[in-house]
Formats: sequence, C-alpha cells, structure tokens
Amino acid sequence: MKGDPGLTVDQTARDTRILLDRVRGDTLAAIGKRYGMTHQNAHVVVLREGTRQINDLEMRLLANRATGDVELFLIPDHGGPDFDLAIEYVRWALRELAQRGVQTRVHYRAAENGVAFGVEDITDYAHGGDV
Repeated sequence: MKGDPGLTVDQTARDTRILLDRVRGDTLAAIGKRYGMTHQNAHVVVLREGTRQINDLEMRLLANRATGDVELFLIPDHGGPDFDLAIEYVRWALRELAQRGVQTRVHYRAAENGVAFGVEDITDYAHGGDV
C-alpha cells in the first residue's frame, strides 16, 4: 500500500474519511467527536492526510508532464451530497496545489452520467514557477 508505512489500511481509510469530512465543511470539533478524538488530533489527521494526498497528486501531475497525460477526476451522477463533496474535493485539491505554487489548467467535460475534470500542471519551472 502507498502512503505512510506506519498506518494500517483501516487507519488510512479512516484518515481519508476525516479529510473528506473537513473538505465538506465539518468543524474539527464535530469531526473529533465523531471519531473519538480531540479537535487537535482531528486537525493533525487532516493535515497529515491532506499533505499525503496532495503530495501524491503533485507527483502524478509532474510525471504526466513527461507523457502528456492529464490527471482525470471522474465524478458520477449529477447533484446530491456525494456529487457536491466530489466537486468540493477537486476545488480543495486545486487550492492546495496553488498554495504550493503549482499552476494548473482544468479541462471540464459533462456527460450523461456525470462529469470529468482533467487537470494538468502548467507551471513554468524553468522560470521560477511563472506560466
């Protein structure tokens, strides 16, 4: 399994749920109560899992530059809480990448059964990150 070798599969799944709860807008206090931890511990989990996921995404985007591939986020269905959360996750990931200086181009395609977002890294690394 990728990620932190000190985490079990169950912990990683739990940490992902905690991050998604935070992306959805839940407070750290509510998340802590839900998972039986303090809000400070919930904050640590959100930071750790968020960093892990954005590190992984940033590395995939960088690798895609060499192949010309685009990172694809497929979001099934239209509307509803899961759809809204998936859209918010993409928005969160793009904000996190931007905070790191990674500039992205987003491609959008609607389909009968959902939407697709293609994300590519367009950062001009040769000139200090400017496009």
